[in-house]
Amino acid sequence: MSEYKNEIPDWSDGEMYQALMILFAAIEKAGSPEPTKIVAAMEDLEVTSVKGPILMRKCDHQGENQGFVVKVAKNDKYAEPIAEIVKIYPREINTPDCRSASFSK
Repeated sequence: MSEYKNEIPDWSDGEMYQALMILFAAIEKAGSPEPTKIVAAMEDLEVTSVKGPILMRKCDHQGENQGFVVKVAKNDKYAEPIAEIVKIYPREINTPDCRSASFSK
């Protein structure tokens, strides 16, 4: 798709791509398109996505993603400023504990 070669995917593009990677991996693991089998196959499913490793936890079906600190700056290759990754936090400390809205760490 040469018409998109100088465009940076936006946040929702990455989220949708990641969600589909997880769904396809779960369907393959389940060996079926049956929703209840897919849900069961997603539990503790680990996938390497466009944003790195992600784990779908069994305890609450929360996706554990890495956390990124970025610096946004102008780049001669693109019309808009782009993000440069400064630091990556492991998914285990970036996602609240199971069934919790806060961090215990």
